[in-house]
Amino acid sequence: LSRSFAEEVESSPSSSSSDQSVIEVENVLLPLIDVLQHSNVPNTYLESYDECVLVRAARDVEEGEELFHQYREEDDDVIPPHKFFTRYGFVPGVRIPVEELLRGRSRLFFDD
Repeated sequence: LSRSFAEEVESSPSSSSSDQSVIEVENVLLPLIDVLQHSNVPNTYLESYDECVLVRAARDVEEGEELFHQYREEDDDVIPPHKFFTRYGFVPGVRIPVEELLRGRSRLFFDD
């Protein structure tokens, strides 16, 4: 399973706009990136380029050590928790089983 990620993309100016390039948000498919487990102390980071995304080591990584990525900080509200859950299958910092949150109509998922 691969998911699409929102990525800022710089586009060329159109003939009707000013000479400045425009930053747009597009969904891009990044196969295999989502196999990295989430950690609040990741040992990787992503570098985006026109044609690819590189996974870089944030520090020296030992042979056999698992690679971790930080999908978002626990206090980051850029992606609301319910949308984050549908995109990644978990919500950072939430330790209660999702089934229990849904049964209890948690405010993470419901506006009641």
